[in-house]
Amino acid sequence: MAKLPSDVELARAERLQTEAIERQERATRQRRWLELVAQVGRRYENARLATFEATTEAQRSVVESLSDFAGKISEVIAAGRNLVLFGPRGTGKDHLLVAMMRAAIADGWTVAWRDGQSLFSEFRDAIDTDRSEAKLFEPLTSPGVFALSDPTPPTGDTKSDWQRSILFRIIDRRYRDLKPTWVTINAANIEEAEKRITPNIIDRLSHDA
Repeated sequence: MAKLPSDVELARAERLQTEAIERQERATRQRRWLELVAQVGRRYENARLATFEATTEAQRSVVESLSDFAGKISEVIAAGRNLVLFGPRGTGKDHLLVAMMRAAIADGWTVAWRDGQSLFSEFRDAIDTDRSEAKLFEPLTSPGVFALSDPTPPTGDTKSDWQRSILFRIIDRRYRDLKPTWVTINAANIEEAEKRITPNIIDRLSHDA
């Protein structure tokens, strides 16, 4: 007759199993972070809200708001809350965006990142291949968070109807699925952002953001 494990042995086995699961989860989060850094660049590997140098009252206010956002990161992501960071070039928007992605990864969420020009290049290059549209959209619409660094071109507006269509379809798909899209936009204000990437896209991004 087999000896049944004692309560102490059962508790130890349960503890060891829990520790193994926690190690695996930490390893998964670390892998996701390293994969993100490989995409965004090593310049941002230490990006945190705490390492952001806020030199103006407006920047300090933004960091404070983002700290509140990060403090309830699981809740806001589950609710599909978008995040829009806009302002002139060189104000640290991407640092803040990566810091928020770090918080999402630390909470166990999957994250996808693209910069605007690479996104459109990816779709344009696929025209000459046999990759289906569904395969192109899936990596951008399925993750818990999709982060987009400035979808506008270096100069001017996103005037191409094709570019606007791609961008809207990604954002709208995620919007309807309650999956957040976080974006930085090189624009002085929301009115300029609307001009650069159209009001309907900004409407989707800014709703409950």
